[in-house]
Amino acid sequence: MTRVSAAGLLFAAACAHAGPDPWLVPGFDPMCGCGKCAAVSLPTDPRGPVYSGREASTDTDVQTVDLDLEVTFGATPVLKGSNTMRVRSTVNGLTQFTFMLRTNFTVQRNNSGNAADNNRVTLNGGTVATCTTPGANSYARTVTLDRAYNAGEEFTVRVDFSGEPVSRGFGSIFVGTQNGVDLAASLSEPYYAATWWPVKDGDVFLPGNNADKFTGSIAITVPSALKGVANGLLTSVTNPAAGKTRYRWTTNYQTAPYLFAFSATNYNQWAVNYSYPLPGGGTGTSDSGGGTGGTSASGGSASGGSGSASSGSTAGTSDTDSSGSGTAGAGTEAGCGCRSEGDRGGEGAEGRAGRRFHDVLLHNAASGRGQGRQLAAH
Repeated sequence: MTRVSAAGLLFAAACAHAGPDPWLVPGFDPMCGCGKCAAVSLPTDPRGPVYSGREASTDTDVQTVDLDLEVTFGATPVLKGSNTMRVRSTVNGLTQFTFMLRTNFTVQRNNSGNAADNNRVTLNGGTVATCTTPGANSYARTVTLDRAYNAGEEFTVRVDFSGEPVSRGFGSIFVGTQNGVDLAASLSEPYYAATWWPVKDGDVFLPGNNADKFTGSIAITVPSALKGVANGLLTSVTNPAAGKTRYRWTTNYQTAPYLFAFSATNYNQWAVNYSYPLPGGGTGTSDSGGGTGGTSASGGSASGGSGSASSGSTAGTSDTDSSGSGTAGAGTEAGCGCRSEGDRGGEGAEGRAGRRFHDVLLHNAASGRGQGRQLAAH
């Protein structure tokens, strides 16, 4: 399978905007190459969160996530799906697990349509458990586990959810149109992942839980005229129903909650075959597992930039303004390219193109309306 860079797809959506330059966001620090400087300089809600009844963040270690998301466009957009988290206890006697999901979403086991299944989740593939609803100024929902788990023991929690998305922060979730074409895009920074998916994190207005990183998959089901993209490599494309296509992306890099992302629109897709030297000698080709790719959003003004890769890694991206290129070394995935993240090298090139990709998204350019200049209230 020819692999396509998720960074290229997301970048194309970000570039196709007509708003002001994202580098002009108040408080933005161009030397840092990231918008977090702007985020921390803005005041938080003076009410502040008062939630403190959860287990300690360090009591659990999320291993993997499996998000299956369906996007419904229209006058009343809907996000519907499930996230299955595999969690390891790091303490003895663990009896609860807390995840975050904003109150506009309903947690309902199997999205059954039956109110009796509200605030019910599934443990270990079959056991029904209850979860609380968030309190004031909180996204936290606490699951009562089926038994006490000791250090090293694992369990799974499947959270089924649905609701009309509500954007917060810098434009944490957008489901609408761009130049008359359906477009959806997420931007979770700094602590708004729970405005579009259920996940373990710090509560809203509190520092995020970025120490607990995990690998995982994101599947995006959209109308068949669109393409869905997310972190990592494209691992499957299926048709779950007439007129719908599901794109599954998988990353093996340990990733913080706010760095998981997705986007969907009418992307153009291209692929380039290339050859590369094999460690034991000889030459491999993209047909045997490598490949580069990029896209552009045909509904907007973006054009796909250049990308390079070696030894089966995915390509980076560039935009037409900076004319840079994203690169990835052997066995790595080019990602957002935020130089100041301090996370894994697999998050992308440290060139200007990757940095600009990240900060254009920060400004929520994908919406084409320049949303998110300041943190919104809860």
